[in-house]
Amino acid sequence: MNTYHFTITLQGSGDTPEEAWEDAVEAFMQDPGEPHETKLVGSDDTWQNYLDFLRQTAEAKREMAQEADDYNPEAEIHDMYNNDEE
Repeated sequence: MNTYHFTITLQGSGDTPEEAWEDAVEAFMQDPGEPHETKLVGSDDTWQNYLDFLRQTAEAKREMAQEADDYNPEAEIHDMYNNDEE
C-alpha cells in the first residue's frame, strides 16, 4: 500500500472566519473533487528495498569478518619474498 500527500486549498464564505471555515469544510465534504497535486511519500516497496539493503550489508560484513579471520599476514609476507618465479 502506498502513502500519498495531497495539497488542497479550501475556500469558504461567511461573516466570520469560523463561518467561512465551516462553509469550506462542508463544501469539501459534499464534493472533494479530484486531487490536483499529489506526492508519493512511501510504499511497501520502499520498506522491502530497505530490508534488502540491510540484509546485503549484513552479508557483506559477515564476509569481511570471515576474510579478516582467515587473513594470515605471515603467510602473505612469506609468499611475497619466497615467490618462485619461473
